[in-house]
Amino acid sequence: GSEVAGVVLEAAPSVGGFSGDQQFFLSFAQAWRGKLRDAALRQRLLTDGHLQVQGSANVWAVGDCARIANPDGTVVPPTAQHATRQAEVVAHNILAAIRGGPKRTFDFKGLGKMGSLGHRSAVAEILGVKLSGFVAWWVWRTIYLMKMPGWGRRLKVASAP
Repeated sequence: GSEVAGVVLEAAPSVGGFSGDQQFFLSFAQAWRGKLRDAALRQRLLTDGHLQVQGSANVWAVGDCARIANPDGTVVPPTAQHATRQAEVVAHNILAAIRGGPKRTFDFKGLGKMGSLGHRSAVAEILGVKLSGFVAWWVWRTIYLMKMPGWGRRLKVASAP
Protein backbone atom coordinates (compact mmCIF):
# COMPACT_ATOMS: atom_id res chain seq x y z
CA GLY A 1 0.00 0.00 0.00
CA SER A 2 0.89 3.67 -0.16
CA GLU A 3 1.37 5.91 2.85
CA VAL A 4 -0.27 9.34 2.93
CA ALA A 5 0.07 11.53 6.03
CA GLY A 6 0.84 8.49 8.17
CA VAL A 7 -2.11 6.43 6.89
CA VAL A 8 -1.38 3.32 4.85
CA LEU A 9 -3.78 3.02 1.94
CA GLU A 10 -4.34 -0.48 0.64
CA ALA A 11 -5.96 -1.27 -2.70
CA ALA A 12 -9.43 -2.71 -2.28
CA PRO A 13 -9.85 -6.28 -3.50
CA SER A 14 -11.45 -6.78 -6.87
CA VAL A 15 -15.24 -7.04 -6.62
CA GLY A 16 -17.30 -7.95 -9.64
CA GLY A 17 -14.22 -7.64 -11.85
CA PHE A 18 -13.57 -4.00 -10.82
CA SER A 19 -10.47 -2.83 -8.94
CA GLY A 20 -10.62 -0.65 -5.83
CA ASP A 21 -10.09 2.56 -7.82
CA GLN A 22 -12.72 1.56 -10.35
CA GLN A 23 -15.14 0.77 -7.52
CA PHE A 24 -14.59 4.25 -6.08
CA PHE A 25 -15.39 5.91 -9.39
CA LEU A 26 -18.39 3.66 -9.97
CA SER A 27 -19.69 4.51 -6.48
CA PHE A 28 -19.17 8.20 -7.20
CA ALA A 29 -20.94 7.92 -10.56
CA GLN A 30 -23.87 6.12 -8.92
CA ALA A 31 -24.06 8.78 -6.20
CA TRP A 32 -23.92 11.52 -8.85
CA ARG A 33 -26.81 9.94 -10.74
CA GLY A 34 -28.57 9.57 -7.37
CA LYS A 35 -29.26 13.33 -7.43
CA LEU A 36 -26.40 14.66 -5.34
CA ARG A 37 -26.48 17.68 -7.62
CA ASP A 38 -28.67 20.60 -6.74
CA ALA A 39 -29.86 21.92 -10.14
CA ALA A 40 -31.32 25.08 -8.62
CA LEU A 41 -27.89 26.08 -7.33
CA ARG A 42 -25.80 25.81 -10.49
CA GLN A 43 -25.07 22.10 -10.15
CA ARG A 44 -22.98 22.47 -7.01
CA LEU A 45 -22.80 19.53 -4.60
CA LEU A 46 -24.57 20.15 -1.30
CA THR A 47 -22.26 19.55 1.65
CA ASP A 48 -22.58 19.53 5.41
CA GLY A 49 -20.31 21.59 7.67
CA HIS A 50 -17.63 18.89 7.50
CA LEU A 51 -17.53 19.22 3.67
CA GLN A 52 -19.08 15.79 3.20
CA VAL A 53 -21.64 15.57 0.39
CA GLN A 54 -25.10 15.33 1.91
CA GLY A 55 -26.56 11.86 1.68
CA SER A 56 -23.20 10.20 0.99
CA ALA A 57 -21.02 8.34 3.44
CA ASN A 58 -17.64 8.77 1.70
CA VAL A 59 -17.95 11.60 -0.84
CA TRP A 60 -16.45 15.01 -0.08
CA ALA A 61 -16.55 18.25 -2.06
CA VAL A 62 -14.60 21.52 -1.91
CA GLY A 63 -14.07 24.58 -4.08
CA ASP A 64 -16.38 25.76 -6.80
CA CYS A 65 -18.08 22.36 -7.21
CA ALA A 66 -19.41 22.46 -3.63
CA ARG A 67 -22.28 24.40 -2.05
CA ILE A 68 -21.05 24.91 1.49
CA ALA A 69 -23.03 26.77 4.11
CA ASN A 70 -21.31 28.76 6.84
CA PRO A 71 -22.50 28.12 10.40
CA ASP A 72 -24.58 31.32 10.11
CA GLY A 73 -26.39 29.88 7.06
CA THR A 74 -24.77 32.05 4.37
CA VAL A 75 -23.23 30.24 1.39
CA VAL A 76 -19.44 30.17 1.08
CA PRO A 77 -18.33 31.88 -2.15
CA PRO A 78 -16.53 29.61 -4.64
CA THR A 79 -13.18 31.39 -4.51
CA ALA A 80 -9.58 30.19 -4.20
CA GLN A 81 -9.29 32.02 -0.89
CA HIS A 82 -11.96 29.73 0.55
CA ALA A 83 -10.99 26.58 -1.39
CA THR A 84 -7.45 26.52 0.02
CA ARG A 85 -8.86 26.60 3.56
CA GLN A 86 -11.48 23.98 2.64
CA ALA A 87 -8.70 21.69 1.39
CA GLU A 88 -7.04 21.75 4.82
CA VAL A 89 -10.33 20.95 6.58
CA VAL A 90 -11.36 18.18 4.17
CA ALA A 91 -7.91 16.55 4.38
CA HIS A 92 -8.23 16.48 8.17
CA ASN A 93 -11.80 15.16 7.97
CA ILE A 94 -10.96 12.36 5.53
CA LEU A 95 -8.15 11.22 7.83
CA ALA A 96 -10.55 11.50 10.80
CA ALA A 97 -13.07 9.34 8.95
CA ILE A 98 -10.37 6.73 8.22
CA ARG A 99 -8.95 6.78 11.76
CA GLY A 100 -12.25 7.28 13.60
CA GLY A 101 -11.33 10.67 15.07
CA PRO A 102 -13.30 13.92 15.44
CA LYS A 103 -14.03 15.99 12.32
CA ARG A 104 -13.61 19.75 11.98
CA THR A 105 -16.37 22.08 10.82
CA PHE A 106 -15.43 24.49 8.02
CA ASP A 107 -15.76 28.08 9.23
CA PHE A 108 -13.83 30.82 7.46
CA LYS A 109 -14.67 34.46 6.89
CA GLY A 110 -13.06 35.95 3.80
CA LEU A 111 -10.22 38.41 4.19
CA GLY A 112 -11.39 40.54 1.27
CA LYS A 113 -11.73 40.82 -2.49
CA MET A 114 -9.43 42.23 -5.14
CA GLY A 115 -9.46 42.69 -8.86
CA SER A 116 -6.99 44.18 -11.30
CA LEU A 117 -8.47 46.51 -13.90
CA GLY A 118 -5.27 46.84 -15.94
CA HIS A 119 -3.04 49.86 -16.54
CA ARG A 120 -1.91 49.80 -12.90
CA SER A 121 -5.43 50.21 -11.60
CA ALA A 122 -7.49 47.91 -9.39
CA VAL A 123 -10.26 47.72 -6.83
CA ALA A 124 -10.01 45.99 -3.48
CA GLU A 125 -11.78 45.52 -0.19
CA ILE A 126 -9.47 44.10 2.46
CA LEU A 127 -10.71 43.54 6.01
CA GLY A 128 -13.51 46.03 5.31
CA VAL A 129 -11.22 48.76 3.91
CA LYS A 130 -12.09 49.79 0.33
CA LEU A 131 -9.29 50.79 -2.02
CA SER A 132 -9.15 51.78 -5.67
CA GLY A 133 -6.72 53.03 -8.28
CA PHE A 134 -2.95 52.67 -8.01
CA VAL A 135 -2.92 51.87 -4.28
CA ALA A 136 -5.35 48.97 -4.80
CA TRP A 137 -3.27 47.76 -7.76
CA TRP A 138 -0.07 47.89 -5.67
CA VAL A 139 -1.74 45.88 -2.85
CA TRP A 140 -3.15 43.37 -5.40
CA ARG A 141 0.22 42.99 -7.09
CA THR A 142 2.09 42.60 -3.79
CA ILE A 143 -0.26 39.88 -2.54
CA TYR A 144 -0.19 38.16 -5.94
CA LEU A 145 3.62 38.11 -5.97
CA MET A 146 3.88 36.91 -2.36
CA LYS A 147 1.71 33.89 -3.15
CA MET A 148 4.10 32.77 -5.90
CA PRO A 149 6.60 30.07 -4.93
CA GLY A 150 10.22 31.21 -4.63
CA TRP A 151 11.90 34.59 -4.83
CA GLY A 152 13.36 33.87 -8.27
CA ARG A 153 9.92 33.46 -9.80
CA ARG A 154 8.58 36.49 -7.92
CA LEU A 155 11.37 38.70 -9.25
CA LYS A 156 10.95 37.39 -12.79
CA VAL A 157 7.21 38.12 -12.79
CA ALA A 158 7.63 41.49 -11.05
CA SER A 159 10.21 42.65 -13.61
CA ALA A 160 8.17 41.59 -16.65
CA PRO A 161 6.53 44.46 -18.56
